[in-house]
Amino acid sequence: MSEPVADRACARRAKPVAAWRHVVSMPHRLYFFLGLFALMLALFWWALVLGARSLGLAAPAGALPAGWMHAWLLVFGALVFIVFGFLMTALPRWADAPAVGARAHGGVALALAAGYAMTFAGTFSGIGVTAAGMTTTGLAWLAGWVALAVRARRAGPRAAAHVAGVLLLLGLGAALALYGGAALLTGDRAAFARVPRLGVWVFLAPLVFVVTHRMLPFFAAGVLPEYAIYRPSWGPPLALLLFFGHGLLLWLGAPAGFVVTDAALAFIAAYLLVRWQPWRVRRNPLLWSLFVAYAWLPVALTLSVVQGLCAASGRYPVLAFAPLHALTIGFVTSMVFAMVTRVSLGHSGRALRMDRLGVGCFLFLQAAAAMRVAADVGIAPGARATWMRASIVCMLVALVPWALRCIRYYAQPRVDAPVRPAAKR
Repeated sequence: MSEPVADRACARRAKPVAAWRHVVSMPHRLYFFLGLFALMLALFWWALVLGARSLGLAAPAGALPAGWMHAWLLVFGALVFIVFGFLMTALPRWADAPAVGARAHGGVALALAAGYAMTFAGTFSGIGVTAAGMTTTGLAWLAGWVALAVRARRAGPRAAAHVAGVLLLLGLGAALALYGGAALLTGDRAAFARVPRLGVWVFLAPLVFVVTHRMLPFFAAGVLPEYAIYRPSWGPPLALLLFFGHGLLLWLGAPAGFVVTDAALAFIAAYLLVRWQPWRVRRNPLLWSLFVAYAWLPVALTLSVVQGLCAASGRYPVLAFAPLHALTIGFVTSMVFAMVTRVSLGHSGRALRMDRLGVGCFLFLQAAAAMRVAADVGIAPGARATWMRASIVCMLVALVPWALRCIRYYAQPRVDAPVRPAAKR
């Protein structure tokens, strides 16, 4: 009787090992696994902060304002894992180059995790721990950039523009992360406060745009009959120039200039949306979710134009963070949701089909974006805090079940993997 008991004990010990082996088997599995945990941690922490404020209690706080840390943990924390998970998988394929080695991508992932852990600890402690975490994140980010840049040298002319664009943006993100850590160490809190918003406009949003410009028409062509892929070569460089223009105006404190940069960018985004024919995808949730996410980009840019007009008339900052959250929750997070869902299903051997749980979670995410924008647009004056709390609740309802299911996929073998015959005793 002792042998079966021993076998069961060994099996129990082997399950976590086997699960972790599946997680680290591919770059996107490891980075998405860490990133989704980081995302849930950041959202639960922010919900705790907002809940404490609503009850008149002291919110968990370190040496920096909670709002600053909230922005950093998302822009330079959780979403960076997702970015690297996608690019470590996709960019070598775009460039027709060998995949990034397990040691290289694994080392970068663990260093990013260490940086995030220290930065998160900084929400309860001093600036030293926070600055160390941010600097570690920046250095790990730089190492990941080098690993991808080495493979990008082989990119052919058809992929060169997208590869060059994402590498430029990834490098700018690393530079901003290191700059933020240095600003904390030197005591320049004003400079540090600008970094997350700059990161959105010159790294995160333009990078998601470049990836969308390449992948969304490709995904649509794989589903829709007689669909002509439209990827104009002028799209990425012109959009990046305008995104950088917004970032420069933000740095100079000249929001009135948003009228020029963001109006042009909104026109480009809307024009591409029409050319990609979103009305043809209404019966495919996995595809229409990508179009819904992208539609938030011209909305966010239009809100930014309105804010620029108000600034030109001396009434800045009207709309407060409404354009920023339409961009970060509506465009970026919704696109991350749709892209990660697609990659997680396809690379785990599952059917490319968004089920009811996925659709429900995505719709809750759209509600969260709309509520957060409503909080700053002033639809219900005096109810800003209520809208904010409702938004974070919707985000948790949307993202936690979805993230937990994706995480389960990463810890399992492909469902279409051949079953090995049992070894003979």
